[in-house]
Amino acid sequence: MGRHDAATAPLLVLLPHAGGTSWSFGATLRRLGGAARPRVVEYPGHGVRRLEPLAHTLPKLVTDARAQLTGLLDPSRPLVIAGHSMGSLVALELARALQTAGVRVDHLVVSGREPADVATFWQPLHRRPPEGVVAELSSLGGIPPALLDDPALLRRFLPAIVRDLEIAETWTSPAQPRLSCPVTAVHGRRDRLVRAALMPGWSRFTSVGHEVVELAGGHMVTEDEDYAAVLSRVVRSCIAARSADLTTDLTAQGR
Repeated sequence: MGRHDAATAPLLVLLPHAGGTSWSFGATLRRLGGAARPRVVEYPGHGVRRLEPLAHTLPKLVTDARAQLTGLLDPSRPLVIAGHSMGSLVALELARALQTAGVRVDHLVVSGREPADVATFWQPLHRRPPEGVVAELSSLGGIPPALLDDPALLRRFLPAIVRDLEIAETWTSPAQPRLSCPVTAVHGRRDRLVRAALMPGWSRFTSVGHEVVELAGGHMVTEDEDYAAVLSRVVRSCIAARSADLTTDLTAQGR
């Protein structure tokens, strides 16, 4: 995939699923190469921040994610925000917060989540006993094998997973205010947490273009090679759009 200079490459902000960490997009980042400058958000109480208190609401996750972008936002290069599952909700609200603050968001990519104004339809996972949570997430591919093989370590991470699930399963967002950037909604053909017929509803969250992309996998489409290809295509489209804007501005100035 195309490589860009680190100083000018588009900024790609990635927001993990419930229980996810900054390592959750490892396969995607390897496949992207230098197509973008990635920044994977690490939620409080997760990964390298596991000793910090957990965030108890989605707005707190958004505020924390925005703080992690301090010094990284550059108006001269495209900004793409992508979230998976719970991360799709965080990504949407982060994009809204940045847009309200006058930051140009070039594209939003959501995956593994029905439109944010649609309540989850399955029996809430966060209310199930620990063994039920582990069994269901394992079947979805949402828990790394190394964690499943270490019961003691899994018990340490389970509170963070359950807290995230509660946020993901109880939060909905109204369609307003709309974003002024395109939205790409990705889902796996075998994802039993997503009803494909509802995915076009993400169009309600943008005043410009949107698309729905169906991949062959299940819920964890971020593990698929085709997911990285979608992100790469989105990044290239943002670069092209910025170049077109610059050409238009220069033409207008020359008149």
